[in-house]
Amino acid sequence: MSRFKWNRIALIALVFAGIGLCAPSALAYGSPAAGSPVKIHVLAFDDADAILVECDGRFGMVDSGEDSDSPTGDDARYPLRPGTTVGKGREREVIAYMESLGVNGDNFDFYIGTHPHSDHIGSADDIIRAFRPQAIYLPYYEDDFITSSSRLWDNLFVYDNLVAAAEWARETYGARFVQFLDDVEVSAVAESDGGEGASESWVRERTGSSSFSLGSATIEILNGKNPLPGDRSFRVPDANFYSYGVKVTGANGRVAFLAGDINDYRLDWSVGGGDETRLVQSGDLSRVDMLKMGHHGINGSNTPAFLRAILSSTGSGSAPIVVQTGQFFAMPLETASVLERAGARHFCASYAAQRGKAALVVMLGDGAVTTNVDGDQLVVQTRKEAPWAFLYANGRRISYPEGWRSIEGTMRYFERDGSLCMGWKSWKGRWYYCDWADGSMETGWVEVSGKPYYFQANGAMLESRGWQRVEGRWHFFDKGGNGDAKVGWLKDGGAWYYLRPGTGAMATGWAQDGPTWYYLDGSGAMRTGWQRIGGSWYYLAGSGAMRTGWLKSGGAWYLLRDSGAMATGWAQVDGAWYYLRPGSGAMATGWAKADGSWYYLDGSGAMRTGWLKDKGKWYYLTGSGAMATGERVIGGVSYSFDDSGALR
Repeated sequence: MSRFKWNRIALIALVFAGIGLCAPSALAYGSPAAGSPVKIHVLAFDDADAILVECDGRFGMVDSGEDSDSPTGDDARYPLRPGTTVGKGREREVIAYMESLGVNGDNFDFYIGTHPHSDHIGSADDIIRAFRPQAIYLPYYEDDFITSSSRLWDNLFVYDNLVAAAEWARETYGARFVQFLDDVEVSAVAESDGGEGASESWVRERTGSSSFSLGSATIEILNGKNPLPGDRSFRVPDANFYSYGVKVTGANGRVAFLAGDINDYRLDWSVGGGDETRLVQSGDLSRVDMLKMGHHGINGSNTPAFLRAILSSTGSGSAPIVVQTGQFFAMPLETASVLERAGARHFCASYAAQRGKAALVVMLGDGAVTTNVDGDQLVVQTRKEAPWAFLYANGRRISYPEGWRSIEGTMRYFERDGSLCMGWKSWKGRWYYCDWADGSMETGWVEVSGKPYYFQANGAMLESRGWQRVEGRWHFFDKGGNGDAKVGWLKDGGAWYYLRPGTGAMATGWAQDGPTWYYLDGSGAMRTGWQRIGGSWYYLAGSGAMRTGWLKSGGAWYLLRDSGAMATGWAQVDGAWYYLRPGSGAMATGWAKADGSWYYLDGSGAMRTGWLKDKGKWYYLTGSGAMATGERVIGGVSYSFDDSGALR
């Protein structure tokens, strides 16, 4: 690809001369209404971004989550690299939600892909083809932009899929496809070095304004560092380094910022002075009423300085709302502390799913900023890097005096500092256990560090020792009084018992341990030797292990099938037939009568066929093994055999 020299002045002249480009107002598809509140629909995913913006009956989308399609490795352009996401498609959920809101080609104004990562734009091609947005925005991408080969993943695959859908939209119904924004140093006038770079017209077609309307709301694409084909000066470790952020301003002045995967890393991966810093310094982002956290809330994004700058004051008396499209435990404790000091209400998008909602909806109203999960919602968030957890109600941390408290029918223990108990808790001489996911008091069987414990209906650990009957099953508890029920093999009173993994319930009947089967009688004691079970005989070794295959016992050979059941009658093994005597199952040798016919089994037990000389006499055994008698033609020759089968 060629290298270009870019002229900022030429760009400005190009844009405002109106040669095929749009002024900010040109993308207002539909007449602005009086100005209804903006709604931000953050779909309830904890592993992807899919966000709908709604205002005055118009819709736009910022990212759309994962797709079920992924590279297979068959195409050299799209190798199956480590880290490629497979089997986490969200397109069906996204499409269903959009349909439920009535999104269609008449009211779907734009689709913005913040950057070419599959958890953001994987399903974009499906969304574009299904709903026909009037304009599509996506930063230009090449794998050559990325310096770290371990971070290429399926970037090019999802990027190319989106581009193909955008080109289809442009050709089919005249959609605009924008990859280069007019307010960054990008020119449609290029000076080629003779390589195969983009043509002037190609760049021109894909250049557009970074600001446009959605009903009465204003949409601004921030952080629009648009790399261009052949521009080798643009090299970053990861596509997150040029993620778009989308600012939404309602007619009432309320502001939402959808941060994509914007971070504050410098190119050496040190934090500070990156995109977040530049956004604040530019003055384009001074305060927000709602923040969709960058990069799912993890470290390197949402730095304390950035959060303090944009959340310090909403200027409206309404607490800012912060939404995380990841899981709370992945968010640094320092970040959570900054949110609390800023008075922000903090939600994870997936919390909506806990309340049976497909999306967390934030309403940027005139009087207050609200959500569709406001009211009596209680959400527990855990901070696992320090074993703390706090209870959140309506996005705010709450606490109660030390002790047990019932919250929405669930008992939780509040520590002196207001945090929830997580794990073991000693209270009034008894032991309790609080779930590490949400701090709830455990009851019933709980596995802790690989050991099962039983907690009674009041939460107190059962501290019995030895054999105890719990919920109708026998268990053996540590005689040292530690409360854990034993699992696996236990020898007690001269007998072996098998206590099932998980709960330690004593096994009876057949039980499998690894690849081996054992039989435990009604008392739980392991059986050995010959055992008649369910109408069949089985042989259990001294270890209790069920035997299969050939077994010599008491001077006789027996065949035990794959099920362990002793075979009787005819059985074929490795192409040879054997006769196991009915009743005893002992392998026959020599002459044996079966089903009215005589057969001969050699010393190994294998059935013979053809001519046989026994004790000086000749016999003929047919293909079935049955001994011939009377007149027979064998090989074209007639023979006569007496009633004993001997040749006359």
